[in-house]
Amino acid sequence: MPASVPKKLPKPLPPVPHDETAESIIDEAGAWEIMPAVAMLEGQTQLTEATIRGVGMGSPSGVALYQCTTAAEKAASRQEISRLLIGNDRGRLMRLVAKEGTGPEASAERVRRTMLLIARCLDELMRVLAKRDAPAPTAPLNAPPSGNVERALLVQSEEERSYSYHQYSVDNMKAQQLLVKTYYNLKFHAWELPTLGGFKKIAYAVLVDEVFPSPDRVTLESLRRDKSDTACTLFRRLMFGVVVVAAGAKVKLTVRDDGAGALAGKPPQWMHGEQASELVKEVDELRDANTNEDLMSLVKTLHASLYKATSRGGESPSLCTVRLIGRVPELIAPVRSRGNKRSARDSEDDDGAFSTPSKKGRRGGKAAQSPGTRATVKKARFEDKAGAKGPNGLPRMVGGNPKGDPCPSLKNHGKCKFATCSFSHA
Repeated sequence: MPASVPKKLPKPLPPVPHDETAESIIDEAGAWEIMPAVAMLEGQTQLTEATIRGVGMGSPSGVALYQCTTAAEKAASRQEISRLLIGNDRGRLMRLVAKEGTGPEASAERVRRTMLLIARCLDELMRVLAKRDAPAPTAPLNAPPSGNVERALLVQSEEERSYSYHQYSVDNMKAQQLLVKTYYNLKFHAWELPTLGGFKKIAYAVLVDEVFPSPDRVTLESLRRDKSDTACTLFRRLMFGVVVVAAGAKVKLTVRDDGAGALAGKPPQWMHGEQASELVKEVDELRDANTNEDLMSLVKTLHASLYKATSRGGESPSLCTVRLIGRVPELIAPVRSRGNKRSARDSEDDDGAFSTPSKKGRRGGKAAQSPGTRATVKKARFEDKAGAKGPNGLPRMVGGNPKGDPCPSLKNHGKCKFATCSFSHA
């Protein structure tokens, strides 16, 4: 201990248990001296890789240093964390720098140099984490193959690479889904969620830009898994993808929420899972009475409204979602009106098939028709037979598919008008 260190410094915090991964990270960064204070700041009794990645989440701002992107954000976060760490373990950290001189100015200079040393340790920890997350180097395209190894080339535009959160992994996705189940008792099927690539784009908007995904960067078409996916399915993947990524994210003081994100025993949630589920159900109820083209126009409008409310209106997605739930019938009305004008010559039958004028019924055709009548041919939207895909992407079954949501026809009319159905009749 340097001779100039006064005896009135408090006793240092004891060492904190750690696992092997955390030990290798701390060893490489040389940051053992600050780790007891870090564990106290984050409220942890054991140091893990997750604790190190989340350094700063226990601060008043709640911002993790590893999530900061700009130099200004990183500098502000390091300064805040350094000040809090000195307050947690003054007895250990103030001994790292010897005091030069006496008086308030000398003490202030000692604190400044201690904070600078802590900030360098934090920066080194982040550098080690970034190096671990960096993709492994790949061999040149013209390199000779070693053995019978198949290679795949992933082509991405510069914008797709720039607006993707590459650190988001399958483990993050699974952990967040477990959190969603704990918070809202919601469990999603695989077809209801985007692919990992879609999650990375959504994660960038939610975790970095802190807004609902932009319709220009995360399009509904980019969430398509199969060409038969309907507009309702694509919108469901967008909403539930945001719910999974944002699970646990609380509403900041600068964001208007009006209680829409309230959750018992938890801080107000930035994207409330139950509100998102209700909006998805409102859109699902319109499937039988509207074409997929009209529903696509509707969900694009909802997508744009959610983005603009969070990026320009200063609202939380929870609040915007609550507002939109009651406006769905209002928004579909003009869309349906435009669709009726486009298809004024078509008529809809009770069995879900559309009728269009027959080419043979025109003047001079082989199948002449009587005056005042029009020959029609039927074009089915969804085939009404067991095994065929329904509007929700699930196979149709006699008596309903138990994996689907409640049948809208059964709910609204008391019975299902189809022989087979892809929704649940339970």
